[in-house]
Amino acid sequence: MKNAGMPDWRAWLAVAAGGLIGTELRYALGLVFPESAGQVPWTTLGINVAGSFVLAVLTTLW
Repeated sequence: MKNAGMPDWRAWLAVAAGGLIGTELRYALGLVFPESAGQVPWTTLGINVAGSFVLAVLTTLW
């Protein structure tokens, strides 16, 4: 009998993969588009918004 409250391994893998990809993209784009101290971190904001959109699409389709 499967525990209804515990996600299966695919959900854990998807979260880990999404975190890894998001972290690497944030780092790489931070190197390409550096920001000065005191500025709004537009690169990080853009990656987070895009990641949220992808997460919404995937959870809707899953």
